[in-house]
Amino acid sequence: MIYSISGMGPQAALTGLRVTGRAFNCPSVQVTSSLTAPAAVLVNNDSFDVTVPIPGPVACGQLVDFVKVKCLSGDPAQQCEDEETDFNLECCRITVKFVRGEVAPGSLTPNAVVVTGTAYGCTGDQVEVVTSASSGPPVAAQVDAATGTYIAVVPLSVAITCDQEIDITVACKADPNCPPAKQRVRVDCPQCLRATLTSASSGPCQAGQQPITLSGTVMIPAGHQVNLVWDFGDGSPLSAPFPVDNQAGTSTTPHPVSTTAPHLYSPGTYQAFLRLQPPSECPPVPVTVTATCGTGCPVITATASVGDCVTEPTSPVVNHRPITFEVTSFNPALPATASAYVTWSYGGPDSMGATSASTTITALPHQHTRYFTHQPGGYAATATVTIIDNGQLLCAPPAVVNFALPANAIPPVIPVSPCVPCPIQVNVVQAAPANPPLPASNAGFTASIVWPANIMSPPMPVGFDWVVTLPAAAGQPAPQAKTSTTGNTVDTTAAGHWTGAGATAASAVNLSAGGTYAVGATAKFALSAGVPATCNLTGSAAFPVAGPPPECPTVTALNVTDIGCVSATGTTATSFTASVTNAGAVVGDYEWDFGDPASGTTNTITTVTPAAQHTFSAPGTYNVTLTINKPDGCVPQRQSISAMITVPHCPCPPGQHHDAAGNCVPDTPDPCPPGQHRDLAGNCVPDDDVEVLGCGILRWAAVLLIALGLFVFVIVACVPGLGQALMYVLIGVAIGLILAGIILLLIWAFICPNKPCAWFLLILWQITLAFGVVCLYFTVCCPILLWIGLGAIAGALVLLGLWINACRPTFCRIIAELAPVLANIIAGIGIVAAIPLLNACLNPAIGVIVGGVSAILVGILATCAVPTAGQRGGRG
Repeated sequence: MIYSISGMGPQAALTGLRVTGRAFNCPSVQVTSSLTAPAAVLVNNDSFDVTVPIPGPVACGQLVDFVKVKCLSGDPAQQCEDEETDFNLECCRITVKFVRGEVAPGSLTPNAVVVTGTAYGCTGDQVEVVTSASSGPPVAAQVDAATGTYIAVVPLSVAITCDQEIDITVACKADPNCPPAKQRVRVDCPQCLRATLTSASSGPCQAGQQPITLSGTVMIPAGHQVNLVWDFGDGSPLSAPFPVDNQAGTSTTPHPVSTTAPHLYSPGTYQAFLRLQPPSECPPVPVTVTATCGTGCPVITATASVGDCVTEPTSPVVNHRPITFEVTSFNPALPATASAYVTWSYGGPDSMGATSASTTITALPHQHTRYFTHQPGGYAATATVTIIDNGQLLCAPPAVVNFALPANAIPPVIPVSPCVPCPIQVNVVQAAPANPPLPASNAGFTASIVWPANIMSPPMPVGFDWVVTLPAAAGQPAPQAKTSTTGNTVDTTAAGHWTGAGATAASAVNLSAGGTYAVGATAKFALSAGVPATCNLTGSAAFPVAGPPPECPTVTALNVTDIGCVSATGTTATSFTASVTNAGAVVGDYEWDFGDPASGTTNTITTVTPAAQHTFSAPGTYNVTLTINKPDGCVPQRQSISAMITVPHCPCPPGQHHDAAGNCVPDTPDPCPPGQHRDLAGNCVPDDDVEVLGCGILRWAAVLLIALGLFVFVIVACVPGLGQALMYVLIGVAIGLILAGIILLLIWAFICPNKPCAWFLLILWQITLAFGVVCLYFTVCCPILLWIGLGAIAGALVLLGLWINACRPTFCRIIAELAPVLANIIAGIGIVAAIPLLNACLNPAIGVIVGGVSAILVGILATCAVPTAGQRGGRG
């Protein structure tokens, strides 16, 4: 199927014949014509596009006898063809078929148009589209090579309405000779529903809900009638359907719509919709609804920024600093019916007042600029915002908002730095004598400063730092400097504005050598007490000086005036002095190295006098070194002296002595009073747990009975081959033994006056330990008892630790309570071993381990001097 035939090249002398079309189930086609030789071309995606060279002179409009396209296929059934005959050759032809308006949701008018059409013979297969309603660059669109169709979306910069006529121009992008298509067309808007919607409060809140009316303007295609409903977006039922009739109107006929009665919304933000009824493919139109009922303020964001020093518009003083306060946002946004008012509170050392008048916020951001005086400081600024909606106070009480200030400031403050201009000039001149060279012993210089006119007078005196430097000659040491900062203050605290007059200060300094000195004076001043100097302006000049011979200092001795000591509870410092001749000639500070790196940053210090103190980190011998710098001309220019000192332990208090670690410990502990004994920490504690002999026997009998009861339960659970009758008998015996043990414990608890420390923990870990060990004995017949026994032993060890922590018993007391447990178990196992059925279940390895541990405990117990169970078992 042939789609297009067009000439290519200059219109008066065409160079090619372009043929496009579609060919289905055909791998290639052959193109023949009355103007060209036959040419074959492959078919791609059922389409072909071929330009065949024209050998002779051919112009646009020339008559063409025929153009034939034939399918080249091995299947005779597929050898179809198509032919065009007797037509005038077109070189480039562009048409505009249709123009459709694109309307964004929530809008009534189009913001773009979609232009479609055809372009045959266009070089490069690209067109450019412009409209009379667009001012931007042409919109390029690709032409389908096979069909010649194009689609272009052109944004509109001029407001138009649907059904309005506009001019469309479509041109071939790469071929200026191709005639463009120019056409005036009507913009069609096929959308079934176009609308702009709004929501507005309809009065004061009712029972915590705000009445809100939804309204808007609707446009539908001409000749249509639709039914619409309101979807309020809060889960409530849809409104009743209402019609919009546009059968007699146009696509731009407006139809006002509104809810018949205000809808009550709870406070919050909702998305309501205007929908077609019944539902269709047309999307609903959304509108955002925000309901507030004085339930609280929105989140109010405020910022403050400090500006550069400026001249205040209402004052001639130049050194004021503006701070701009700004309310930037409300979240959520305020209702359209609400009004907001703000009062600014500045805080801080502002001599011009601390609070502004209340102003109305008409738009965001809302700015307010305040000019502060030269006083620096921290300004704790806030904005107090009052919001009223429909006669109701939305913020009750008003919202107080801190500004976005430095995170580390507590409370939040705006840091205002000094705002005073620096001097504009510092002059340095030579003092007497008038003719150089100056005497090195008392060289004099004078400095003066010049201020800008019309500034606030600096509230603090101006100081001068003098630096007098002798530059190094070729092959000489580095230049040396002398600095003087005393006696050079100029008072500038006079009231009123500073007029620019100069202030002077003089300096006299003793120099160490003659030469041409560079003299510099740096003027410094602080805006207020405690604020660092902010102006550093230097003036300088060069003067020849006749220098005297240098005075060379010498360190002759390093003295220890007070030896300190070191102990675990406190240390004392060691004091040093140095003997120095011509000490006034020392250049810089005294540098000390105490030979004690373990002391950290205090190991090396500098002092302005030949005296120092140091607290050593540990007793021992240290090499202490002092170093000084000498003036130019002294040899050597740097001298050090050292001394070895020994730092001892600090003495112990009476009755104590140093142990191997250097700690003070008591010489010999005193015996405890009658009725007391020492615990593991060496403290005397009462013998409050001495157990009467009979009570001790009663306690052990109870523990033994309960352990035997548990032991019988283990036999019943694990020994195979027991008859049902024997099993019931053994269960009864186990229950009886446990009950008997509990009864004995109750009797012991009521009749025995003194009980062991934490007796409940004591009895509990002994019973748990006995049960765990018995379980290990019977792992041959019941392997699961291995894990049960290990778990019970682990629990017993935890309970034992709690008992030890609570009572602090001696080691022998622990052995005295532990050994009987294992002894009773061994005795019980010995009885069981006599029964062949039970003996087969015993684990001999466990027996060896328990027997060995029991023997060790009995041996230890034999060496202890404390009573066994039933006698005194004190806490220490």
